Amino acid sequence: MTSVKLVIPISIAVLALTALTALNPTLASATTPGWMLNGTMLSAEGGTATIATETIIDKEFELSTTETNVECSKALIDNGLVKETNDALAGSILFSGCATRTANCTVPEAIGTVPVLTEVTLDTGTNVKGIAKPVSGTTFATIKFSGNACAISGTKGATGDVEILGDEGQIEKTSQLILGVQETTGLLKFASNAASFKGAALIISAHPGSFL
Repeated sequence: MTSVKLVIPISIAVLALTALTALNPTLASATTPGWMLNGTMLSAEGGTATIATETIIDKEFELSTTETNVECSKALIDNGLVKETNDALAGSILFSGCATRTANCTVPEAIGTVPVLTEVTLDTGTNVKGIAKPVSGTTFATIKFSGNACAISGTKGATGDVEILGDEGQIEKTSQLILGVQETTGLLKFASNAASFKGAALIISAHPGSFL
């Protein structure tokens, strides 16, 4: 598995979508969709559980517009929590190893998001879909572009919502691949321009659980 670039979205959060996964690689089912922990619906286990922080970047994530982009090689979920409803919360998603390909521009090496909420729903097949958004307001993070010849010099914001996907989110296993699948539709904006968010990160958990 190759360590590659992870972009500031948001999840990306969003990375919180299926941070709890299960040991038994079989499909499970529930009358009302929700988180399951140790083979039991989370609602019967107290209603909340923490999210693992470990992530392995599997495929380049890129937040990009027609004029700029930001890439980061590492991500850490801080103070993550799932609730018995279809919500996942992250106090912050902390990115490091950040850079931009925008000509003559630099960005900080480390960037953190505001608290992020991911609303999770069942999708087709084994998929689980999530929409990640700031808990308060519309801005995920602000990023300062610097450089004497940087055409977009100044602080830019990533705003709106981000669509993410766990393509095996309904299957019980200890790691889950989270995909950034946001197209340039205007749902997500960066520096006031419509942005896309693509890539993949593997979430590792010590706790057996799933969303189904």
